[in-house]
Amino acid sequence: MYYKPQLNSPTIKTLLFWMAGTVLLWSCKKSDLLPNLPPDTHISIDTIALSGPNRLSTEVKLSWFGTDEDGFVTGFEISFDKAKWFYTTKQDSTFKFSIDPNSDSSDIQFYVRAIDNKGLVDIEPDYLRIPIRNTPPVALIDDKSFPEDTTLLVTTFRWGFNDIDGASTVKKAFLKINGGNWVEIDRSRILISILPENPQVAGVGNALIYYDNQTKPAAEKPSGFVNNGLNTFYIKVVDQSGAESVADTSKTIFVKRKSSDLLVLGGQPTQVNAKYQSLIQSVYSQGFDYLDFTITSGKNQPKFWSPTFNLIINSYTKVFVNTDQSSFTHPTTGITLTLLEFMAPSFQQFNNAGGKSFITTSFQNKADISGLRGAFTIDSVSKSNGQAVISSDSVIYSTDASYPVLSPSNLLLGADPHQFAPDAESFYKARLTSFSGWSGPNTVGSRRISGGKVKQVFFSVELHLFDKDPASLKKLFDTILNKDLN
Repeated sequence: MYYKPQLNSPTIKTLLFWMAGTVLLWSCKKSDLLPNLPPDTHISIDTIALSGPNRLSTEVKLSWFGTDEDGFVTGFEISFDKAKWFYTTKQDSTFKFSIDPNSDSSDIQFYVRAIDNKGLVDIEPDYLRIPIRNTPPVALIDDKSFPEDTTLLVTTFRWGFNDIDGASTVKKAFLKINGGNWVEIDRSRILISILPENPQVAGVGNALIYYDNQTKPAAEKPSGFVNNGLNTFYIKVVDQSGAESVADTSKTIFVKRKSSDLLVLGGQPTQVNAKYQSLIQSVYSQGFDYLDFTITSGKNQPKFWSPTFNLIINSYTKVFVNTDQSSFTHPTTGITLTLLEFMAPSFQQFNNAGGKSFITTSFQNKADISGLRGAFTIDSVSKSNGQAVISSDSVIYSTDASYPVLSPSNLLLGADPHQFAPDAESFYKARLTSFSGWSGPNTVGSRRISGGKVKQVFFSVELHLFDKDPASLKKLFDTILNKDLN
């Protein structure tokens, strides 16, 4: 007897369920064997449709991202030639591209490909053509470093340049004065001083260029400089592609010429400076050039003592200075010193070059004069309590009888006798009165002699106060300026 199973019987149902499960299990195992899919990469910008002057500058910011259907992106590789690849985990960056010299534009080929968590790399990197152009450089004259409106002989200023394509792409710099010729200057020297080639000749001529603190001029000699007249300066730079900056223009200043071998520097109130000018004028027939360093809160003080003041005084044979114990704050550096302290490094150079000088000054009680040693004939002042007094019936006198005896018109409290330097000699002494236990040297004037010639005369008292006998004071100035320093 043949038995026909029923489809709805428990046995058949169990068999069908088992067969379906087996097929499903086999199907799942087969799907696990499918290969890993590569990631996909996208640059945020599809295209840059720019040409000519509208191209991008050499500094470009780009971003990108990646996706992966069966995993996740762990990093990217970047290339500019599809041969060398650079790994990164970033999704954006700012690139500074370079352009070949003598070319003003270029097309950068940019490729990026994503990498997934199993190390698989996108087989079709995304691509972007980046049209870039060279950006002209910019030249800058630092107006804050420029003299205010008038200067004697020397014009010193800072200048600089920049370039979006990188400072290293700037290859040349040029200077022009007024309507003169452009001359190439050292682009690595950003502090520059200009002097007339013939400092005593007024009118249009060549100029000399000094870089930084150099004591010798550069070979280049720009034309068009107006000695004892108005001058405007221009700076421009050129980059490696030949692109030229717009010329930057300085303010116009008056440059005074040299008219004498004697320079007089006034460092006291106007009425005191005037006394010294009158005194020198009465004995020095050749005349003198003059700078007032205290007028209008010291606006005539050089913004760069070195090199400006160095170059000014080294243009003269003789320099006279009258100062006192007043201090000034330098507008460029913010340093506060006495004028003589500001001048000291320049005078050291002036002395070494054979210059001759005559100084009269005074000091604060127990002053620290260490910054003056070497440049001047002073070594120290007394640190004693009390004061040294020179009464109106007392005198200062020279160890050389041929020099006049001087007396003050009024009682001088807090006189400043000094100990002279080892390479100097005592020149004038004072008959002092000690007040409140003061003790110290009695030298108020010292001098330095080299090769039998007087190189420097230094008084640590203000000589205009020793005018009880004006004829004697006049004789002192006459002898020093016309004999000793001649």
